Amino acid sequence: MYDYIPDYLLREQNAVGALFAFLALRFAMLGFGLSHAFRRSTINSFYLGLVGLFILPQLADVFADGTLARMAWPVLEGKLIGCTLAYFGASALYRNLGYQK
Repeated sequence: MYDYIPDYLLREQNAVGALFAFLALRFAMLGFGLSHAFRRSTINSFYLGLVGLFILPQLADVFADGTLARMAWPVLEGKLIGCTLAYFGASALYRNLGYQK
């Protein structure tokens, strides 16, 4: 199916999906960490670990040989872009909403 979809559409679709999913996850993690007095570095480490698990299948496909490697690269880029935007965007929004002490 991915053979008929252009790379830029795969990249955009995965970026938007990862952005919304990880933005919600990031807000939930920051709220939970604030209520239970977790350090911000602990929350960040846990978030980055979840991102690593999220991109692991595409990372394995990129290092594999064959047609999966060509199709996995735009998906990997889109997921990384979405997770990065969620990482920095959630921190800025969380601070502007007044949740941070």
